[in-house]
Amino acid sequence: MDEVEFRLWDALEGGPREYGRMTLSIEQLDGLRALADEIGGWVMFNDESGEEEFVPSARWQDLYADWLAQKTARRSGPR
Repeated sequence: MDEVEFRLWDALEGGPREYGRMTLSIEQLDGLRALADEIGGWVMFNDESGEEEFVPSARWQDLYADWLAQKTARRSGPR
């Protein structure tokens, strides 16, 4: 699943939705939010190292904002 960490966070921000072959429920998203709050960050895959890594909340918010901007730009296409 490509960009799973971003897509899950996007669901946390936007609410329940279909993802892959499942529906992410409010309860599941609440659980993910609680875990993120408890650890003070998020876990993401580092393409360079090939490993998962912990990202503190402030840094994660920046990474998510960048991802969201790129996603929006891809949808808009060239002008």
